[in-house]
Amino acid sequence: MGYKNRKLYFERAVLAAAIVLAGCNNKAEHAEHTAAGLSSKTRDGRLSPLLRNLGKYNRQTSAKTEDAARYFNQGLVLVYGFNHAEALRSFEEAARVEPLWGMAYWGQALALAPNINDSAIGPDREKQGYQAIQNALARKSGLSAVELALVEALAARFVGGDKVVVGSDDGRLYLVSLNDGKELWSYELGQSIDSSPAVASGKIVIGCDDGSVYCFGEKR
Repeated sequence: MGYKNRKLYFERAVLAAAIVLAGCNNKAEHAEHTAAGLSSKTRDGRLSPLLRNLGKYNRQTSAKTEDAARYFNQGLVLVYGFNHAEALRSFEEAARVEPLWGMAYWGQALALAPNINDSAIGPDREKQGYQAIQNALARKSGLSAVELALVEALAARFVGGDKVVVGSDDGRLYLVSLNDGKELWSYELGQSIDSSPAVASGKIVIGCDDGSVYCFGEKR
């Protein structure tokens, strides 16, 4: 191997090592942020800082205070950017500032719900999300028609405080206890299930990879 080839090989090896190390550092920072982020406060006692350089997005809301609206919009931007942990902190600060505003709790449920990058959220987050949307439902007074629809739509995502409905790539739909993980009910659909189920008026609605939408409810 000539000198130039050896030099090029060495430079590529160094570059590859740098990329790997950078990735490890990013993962470590992300893990540290996830573990500690939700419990930390800012120097002035807020649950979330106001972040810079997030753009100029501003959704008109029914918030009574400028602070609550500002943190709510920050939470939306962070959700759109898949930073759900920091988004949750923003929505929690909005609720701290304006505890009777239902949309602050809707935002928390949105940040806690499954998303395309994190579809298996686990029982603890499921319980948190359920409680958040229940708080939103209990604080619907003063919300706009659109906000009411958003709250009711997201409420359909969460079954109850102690149960969760999940679809699986084995083609089955499961109802599982969040307390002990025990299977309470299942149904064979025959095709992989990648969508999140919705629950409304005592019925479970879910789409399947075969292009069909299924609805389950009690027999009458």
